[in-house]
Amino acid sequence: MLNKILKIYNNVDYELLEKLGKGGFAETYKGYNKRRKQFVALKFFIKSSGMEFTKVKLERIYLEHNIFEEISNLHGDLFLNYFGIFKERSTYVMEMEIGLIDLQSLLKQRKKDDCLYTQEEIFYILLHLLDQFIFLEEHNIAHRDVKSGNIVIIESEKQKNLYKYKLADFGEAIKLKPSKIQRKTESFAYTKAYAAPEVINDLNRNYNLI
Repeated sequence: MLNKILKIYNNVDYELLEKLGKGGFAETYKGYNKRRKQFVALKFFIKSSGMEFTKVKLERIYLEHNIFEEISNLHGDLFLNYFGIFKERSTYVMEMEIGLIDLQSLLKQRKKDDCLYTQEEIFYILLHLLDQFIFLEEHNIAHRDVKSGNIVIIESEKQKNLYKYKLADFGEAIKLKPSKIQRKTESFAYTKAYAAPEVINDLNRNYNLI
């Protein structure tokens, strides 16, 4: 797939460099924006051969776009910078800030090097994430797939060797209706290894999910 995408999308605006990850119907690549002279993450929504995007998939794509745009505009420093969505031939592409590494990969690397996180480091990461969870809660957004692979590490532009931990991949995120009544999701989206036991054991009930 990489060779095919490189052939199509290496153009005057972008240079694709390497594959970063793959989801249900999207693949993310490290790219270089030639106009801004900046490395970015490019998320390609791939359709099946000879098939058009279904209405449901298009709605999911634009919901993720709208959420990313909202949180980036309101608090760009807290979340990944989002540069927008465009359609290239038959594929939709999202462009956003790229991280140094995702937390899952870093955890594996540090375990291999026998360099586990200290309590202070864990508190530092949690504080970054809690600020984002609070913001999402205040703006009626549920991420629904929080896991180490969806947390990326960004080096601060203002201070070297200072790192920020930011939520990524809002592909399963939803907007909740503001209400004084306890808000609940009407559908489930999660990675099983990271889901709460009560969610896995009782799928017929609705739970507040972040």
